[in-house]
Amino acid sequence: MNQPIELDAPYTDVPSVFQGVRGGFWLGLLVVAMLLPSLGNGFVYDDFVAIADNPIVTEGQWGTLWKADIWGRTEPPNCGTYRPLLVMSFITMWKLSGGDPTLFLVVNLLLHLSVVWMAFRLLRRWLPPPLPWFAAALFALHPANAETIHNIVQHSTLLSAFFSMLYLFVLLPEDHSRPGIKRHIAAFFLFFAAILSKESGVMILPLLVLTDRLAPGGSTSWKETFRRQWPALILGTIALAIMFALRRQALGTIAIEIPDMFNPTLMLPEFWRYLNMGWLFVYYLWRFVWPFPQPMDWLFNQLPVMYVDTLPLLLAVWTAILLLIIAVRKRLYDRLPVVLGLLWFSLQILLVVQSFAPVPNFFSERYLYFPMIGLCIAVVGLVFPVLSRGPWNWRLPAAVLGVVLAIFLGYQSKIATVWGDDYTLFERYADTSPNSANAQLAYGKQLFGRQQYDQAIQRFQRAIEIYPKHIIALHWLGKAYFSKQEYSRAVASWLAMASRTDNEDYKGFWRYYPKLTNNEANRWLGKNPRRAFGLFNASIDFDPDNYEGWAGRAWTLTLLEDPQAEQTVMAWLGKFPNDPRNAKTLAYIAQHHGNVERAKKLFLDAIKHEPEDMTLHLNYTQVLAENGQIKEALEKLKELESEHPDDARIPHLRQSIRKNHPIP
Repeated sequence: MNQPIELDAPYTDVPSVFQGVRGGFWLGLLVVAMLLPSLGNGFVYDDFVAIADNPIVTEGQWGTLWKADIWGRTEPPNCGTYRPLLVMSFITMWKLSGGDPTLFLVVNLLLHLSVVWMAFRLLRRWLPPPLPWFAAALFALHPANAETIHNIVQHSTLLSAFFSMLYLFVLLPEDHSRPGIKRHIAAFFLFFAAILSKESGVMILPLLVLTDRLAPGGSTSWKETFRRQWPALILGTIALAIMFALRRQALGTIAIEIPDMFNPTLMLPEFWRYLNMGWLFVYYLWRFVWPFPQPMDWLFNQLPVMYVDTLPLLLAVWTAILLLIIAVRKRLYDRLPVVLGLLWFSLQILLVVQSFAPVPNFFSERYLYFPMIGLCIAVVGLVFPVLSRGPWNWRLPAAVLGVVLAIFLGYQSKIATVWGDDYTLFERYADTSPNSANAQLAYGKQLFGRQQYDQAIQRFQRAIEIYPKHIIALHWLGKAYFSKQEYSRAVASWLAMASRTDNEDYKGFWRYYPKLTNNEANRWLGKNPRRAFGLFNASIDFDPDNYEGWAGRAWTLTLLEDPQAEQTVMAWLGKFPNDPRNAKTLAYIAQHHGNVERAKKLFLDAIKHEPEDMTLHLNYTQVLAENGQIKEALEKLKELESEHPDDARIPHLRQSIRKNHPIP
């Protein structure tokens, strides 16, 4: 077995505050201090979809959770994300808390604390004090973990990391002995739990092999590593097969296709798209080194695309990665903490993202959480040897990292309040991610909800400017214009969607718009028929087979005494010749033209089709009065009043009939 790392200048007089139980206590205190301000937060963003508005969670549907995606959808289309253990955890917390988000936040705090503590315990096997404490503290407080530890739905990341760390503890015994069958069986269930919490948990398998081979005290050869861990690899493969079988049974092969709006690299040929992932290594390193301010990169559209002028940089990135691999292969820096940490990070980032991460989340901070442990190992392994030369020994690097940790703690405490509600969250991230189309869209939706339509329109327009094919932004831009009663602009925005996407992909929109425009048109019929006519026309543009739009257009032209009214009526009846709904609009038209006898007959036909429509009954009564059948009209009103005593239109119509049509 290889021995733990020996440094040129051993660290002496390291206080117990950085070691053992005391060290763990102070790490816990830092985590609590960081997350305490967030315990008053509520559900935000995806928390509502995954938890508060998910009937599987709120109704405790234990059997259904195995047949649904993370959002509770049991029918296609679904998101293709299968995490039943996560949903099970949500159900439990919802039942215990009654839907109070505080318990969810407390559990996330405890999970993060557990992962930090286990990282500290694991690193104590490999590094001399105080390096393990500072690596664990750096991981605990790093701002790049903000989304993971403050967003409740990222319970998946924390839960998977928790089981993954336990997995390493079980299969890497502290005495470096070969794990027995009991340990492998326990590890099987831990691995299964990790991947049922989040798919990226699968990467703990190659990480196990890496650490067993390269960490201090590990195997002396790759052959020995595989001899020690082959049961883990076989059992892990079985667990994966079971997970994918469950996923296929639950979700089938149907999942929502991710459009290129989420990642422009999808437009590239496959080879170049994967080469382009070399950006990830640099990107995540930069997010680790300089995490201020925290952007909302998980809202996409801040992704670099492969162009000719970026080729030299990409080649440099992959050359650096290749040289690192060669250096390890040649054993030039084998077992040094910097190399071990970078390999931990590289393995997790490059393989997780390319194999298991959903495409739109390639550049999401949440994927930095578990790989960050490797970067923290690398940082302390670099900072301490460099800065500890001289009389200060370990104190100078500890002081430097202490200042960094203080900055991180203050920043994280501030970020905690940002996650208090959706408005605060998206207001900040729209400003810190100005080139993220979806960040602008999300903040615009919050402004829309507060009826600040002009400001919302500016954000929606910015999202479309960033990404012209942003269909959802066009949808909300139209809604904002519609709410301002700028109907022509609203319709133009919605119709623009048709030229930028396949209508089949957005059937819900095209069912929604005709209904919306028809309802608004009916609202304007009595006040502004010309405006109503335009809205009915718009509903036909969205759906040429929309009956209400055709009937409404014919009726409004009749009200406007338009010369084309008769031609429009004929076109409408020609398109829907035998529709029983025709009688209703034709009755109104006949009443408008004073054709009382025809109107009576048509109203009776319409009432047969829609007997619950009170407006039809009242109009029929009005026609009776206009035809001189005053007693019949008053008798009809008496009958209606007995059935609908609270309808204020009935006494009003009775008064009007008695005033305008005196009984002989």
